[in-house]
Amino acid sequence: MKHVGVVILCVGVAIAAAYGARLSPPMRAQMVARGEAAMRAAATRAARDAYCAALAGELDAAPDRVRALAAEDECELPGAEAAASAEAATGANVAAICSARGASGSTYDAVVTEARATLERRAQAPTDGLAVSTRELRARWLAAARAEVEPAARAALLQPVAPEARLTSWLAESGLLFALGLALVVVGAVLGRVAARREAHAAPARPAGEAPAARDLGALLDDLHALVAALAEEAARASAPSDADFDALKDRIHEVVLEKVEPIVDAAPRVQAKYGLARFADVFGPLSSGERYLNRAWSALVDRHWEEATRSLARAAADLEHARAALSEASSG
Repeated sequence: MKHVGVVILCVGVAIAAAYGARLSPPMRAQMVARGEAAMRAAATRAARDAYCAALAGELDAAPDRVRALAAEDECELPGAEAAASAEAATGANVAAICSARGASGSTYDAVVTEARATLERRAQAPTDGLAVSTRELRARWLAAARAEVEPAARAALLQPVAPEARLTSWLAESGLLFALGLALVVVGAVLGRVAARREAHAAPARPAGEAPAARDLGALLDDLHALVAALAEEAARASAPSDADFDALKDRIHEVVLEKVEPIVDAAPRVQAKYGLARFADVFGPLSSGERYLNRAWSALVDRHWEEATRSLARAAADLEHARAALSEASSG
């Protein structure tokens, strides 16, 4: 059941994330419109920059014609002041659209008509005396500007979508599947929690022929604390330990860690599932500290520091007493 719960949970998270992140249809349509307008504007700017550069290169050959076209097309010539703002330099159609956007009563048809009229007026400007390549670049720029008119008009006249409209349209399109994803998340979490609780209360698996382990965590902690406390008292009574005392105490600590501490550590997942993360931390926090001080006492004995080993054993016994008290409180609560 636990694995089924995990699978359902993952599927629910994926569905809820996918449909929860979707834009409402009006917002998605606005993003598409603005993206198309931005791409068209970039193409227009590139074509106009190429044309203006070619036009500036013919300034010496036909100065009067070049200056007239530069003024008409708002191209900046070397040594001359810019005739248009940065926004207007992208093309006459964009300038007309941007100005019309804020005008009262503007409509899509009015904006498009005004922009196209400006472009037609520019297309009629005489280009006699210019190189064929320059005239071709100008024609490409005007063609790109004509292609930009309608997308730019749509983007320029967009109005903000009200939050209520965005929410209702999103609910109509994605709300049902988003709710399904949330429901799967809840079902998967509940199934996983139920399976974890069953595992926590179930007896651990044992090899065939082994006698059932009837002792609970409280009894194991009691035994561990009693053994460590006895070792601490024994170490404190020894005033002049011999090498044999060092080796004997070290071996007994090693035996306690293997036979008493490790079974308690193996029960950690069941304790967490049974009592919750907070109670688990209350019990296994001091238990882990006690285990560290046991290992520290063993290391001190290896280095022949009896006093440090004695202090570490006393500290381990105190930490294990705190773990016992926390487990008792968790069991009674």
